[in-house]
Amino acid sequence: MTDPHGTEPDATTGQRSYAQLSDTELTERIRSGAPTALPATQELGERHLSAVLSYARLCGRTQADADQLADLSFGLAAQETCRGIDPWGPWRHHLLLLVQRVAATWADGGREERLNPAFAEWLGHSGTATGGEAGLPGPRERSPMLGGFLTLSARTRDVLWYSVVEAEPDTVVATFAGVAPHTVPTLRETARGALREAWLRTHLERGGEQTCQGFRGLIEAAVRPDSPRRCDDLDRHLSGCLSCAGVYGDLIRMDEDPRPVIADGLLGWGGTAYVTAEPVDGVPSAEPVGGLPSAGSAAPSPVEPPRPEPPLTPAPPPPYPPVGPTGVAGVAANTPMDGGSTGRWRRRAWTGSRPPATAALVAVAAVAAVALTVALLVSDGDDMAPAGRANTPVPSATPAAPSSDPPPDSPAPTKRPQRPPNPGGMTEPPTTAPATTPPSTAPAPSAPIPDDSFTAVINAASGLCLDIRDQQLEKRTDAVLAQCSGSDTQRWRLDSEGLLHTEADPDFCLDSRGDTDRGVGIWPCSSAEGGNGENLRFAVDRDGVIRPHIAPDFAVTPDGDGSGSEVELRSAEDRNDQRWNAGLGDASADVSVSGPAPAH
Repeated sequence: MTDPHGTEPDATTGQRSYAQLSDTELTERIRSGAPTALPATQELGERHLSAVLSYARLCGRTQADADQLADLSFGLAAQETCRGIDPWGPWRHHLLLLVQRVAATWADGGREERLNPAFAEWLGHSGTATGGEAGLPGPRERSPMLGGFLTLSARTRDVLWYSVVEAEPDTVVATFAGVAPHTVPTLRETARGALREAWLRTHLERGGEQTCQGFRGLIEAAVRPDSPRRCDDLDRHLSGCLSCAGVYGDLIRMDEDPRPVIADGLLGWGGTAYVTAEPVDGVPSAEPVGGLPSAGSAAPSPVEPPRPEPPLTPAPPPPYPPVGPTGVAGVAANTPMDGGSTGRWRRRAWTGSRPPATAALVAVAAVAAVALTVALLVSDGDDMAPAGRANTPVPSATPAAPSSDPPPDSPAPTKRPQRPPNPGGMTEPPTTAPATTPPSTAPAPSAPIPDDSFTAVINAASGLCLDIRDQQLEKRTDAVLAQCSGSDTQRWRLDSEGLLHTEADPDFCLDSRGDTDRGVGIWPCSSAEGGNGENLRFAVDRDGVIRPHIAPDFAVTPDGDGSGSEVELRSAEDRNDQRWNAGLGDASADVSVSGPAPAH
């Protein structure tokens, strides 16, 4: 793998390629900023996005829904890494839990029709669609096994997940976990024993009676794989205690068939189906999955909206590829890719003029997260650095409870608050295309808007500017479309917190009003530090789609194409009227779409 300047690391200097670094080392390089953030994020995408996509396809109702779940989850992981938030566990396991977290926001926002019905039902019954950060309770509280798992050391967790659950070759486990390959077999057995003890301890602490604590040692001895020992006292206790009998049976099953038992316990839903699924590889396709462009290609022209896609047909999972002397799916177990590791989920090479559909998705999602990561880390300016920079304070995971009558110094309460997976910044485009005719392909990104500059925000469909009704700088004033005149109420700036300031009074910002059915207006920017501050935060992707933090799969959209049309939030559907261009802001301005990598 090359560095950002296109050169391979020099082996003579002792520098390792990114494919040879552990997940923890890659995480540190992301936090270190340019130039290491870009290749580190790319490598994590190479390692894990195919697995995330495979799990997302168990959770999404259609393939396009699953693709978006995977993309948003990886982008969210990249953003949180930049902010200094550590993964809950191994990177891949963390990403799978983020799929659930993003899906929970869909279910909580009334969009459960985009999810597998069985998965949506599980979200509701398990309580994962309410409370906690972005709709999920803390991972330690979700199940005794997961709670115990998270008490183990990072190395033990990595070996457990990659070696036992994923059944990766020892060389791959060693690379991901940062250990020597010859130590993996010993670490694997030690890790299984550590999980048994942590799981039982957490289970008894949470659900057992006081008397159950005294049987912990007897249960541990009875489930020991090498020389189990049972006694009459334990038999009598198990016959009368359903809780201990249940965990005893689960521990026995974990010893007999650890992969599905551990996967189910650590994921909560779909674990068995995940570990028995074929790696997502696909066949060459004329078009990428979900209409996403191939890596390195220009953005597609928004000629027509995507056609509805039939739901994924439920089917028994195919047999898991055998793991043996030749590794997975015939790949030699000790043959590294890119000078590093190979494995079940690493994106395969392809032939032909087009990559497989799923590989294209993985590439595009990785590029989107890379663009986000670099944007978060390389900017030195406080005004125009994209939202979520590493030194940006992390908002509270659980916003303050909204009241029916918001106080005068805070925006409307947020019903579905969440941080955006893919924030970005607006960029000044070249003046080459008419305002009313969007280009068929997006030009290469131009230089970012200067830190101290405001720019007009022009709707790609109508050529009208985002403005403030009657130019009234008051709370609750609506945002509208207006003929571009160069007025200071038509000029906006996206700052490092994701706030869109108006030049007419930079103390006023664009406001989502806390829900998707209240329209869009303005509100004092100072409320961004309050409990409903997420209402004021937005993200802008490379297509010029402005997404509110409270609902990242919605977009700022005019309700008409004439001057005076109100602006509201509608489901993001690759529509031309949901794209906004940065321009000069007068009637003669020529504008085009430009910006960071896509964040579909």
